[in-house]
Amino acid sequence: MDHRVKLLSDGSLEARRLEAEAVIVLETLGLNYSFEIVTDFLTIINYPVKGTPALVIDGCVVWSGATPSRARLREAVLSVLRMAASA
Repeated sequence: MDHRVKLLSDGSLEARRLEAEAVIVLETLGLNYSFEIVTDFLTIINYPVKGTPALVIDGCVVWSGATPSRARLREAVLSVLRMAASA
């Protein structure tokens, strides 16, 4: 299954850092995915996030705000994928 991954980005250094960490985590997990960077404010406000950057997988918000450690991001991604699989 291909996962749709979106980075809701304000173009900041923190957003680029989250992008890099997310790609590493997704690749390490061996997931098939498409990756899109969303910078349009009117699109971003349709997501339930308090701010950017934010990572969204298959429509579910994985993370929002300061980039977490790689291990914490990995756990957040796995948690969202488990929720989606059980739905």
